[in-house]
Amino acid sequence: MLYILMNGKIVNVDQLGFDEASRIEGDWAQFSDSELAALSLGKSSSSIRSELESGESALIVDSPSSPLLLREGKGFSLSKSNAPLLTEHGAKKIGHRFSGH
Repeated sequence: MLYILMNGKIVNVDQLGFDEASRIEGDWAQFSDSELAALSLGKSSSSIRSELESGESALIVDSPSSPLLLREGKGFSLSKSNAPLLTEHGAKKIGHRFSGH
């Protein structure tokens, strides 16, 4: 699992390109606090997890084991299995950002 994160990054959702949507990992719970903290510049793991849940940040990896978004027409929709990991605000923010509208 550490190999995946060595190729990963935590990015502000507003800075993500539409082409990166399919690389958003939806099951960040599988990663340890130290793995997530290693991808952040001085943020605590609880802060990182809070930002992921609120849709402010996203964990980008080369090959997500459980993608947060699934291709739907010209855009993306939230994966039903990973949507519960987001707060209501986070689901709206991510959904709107990558809906393709």
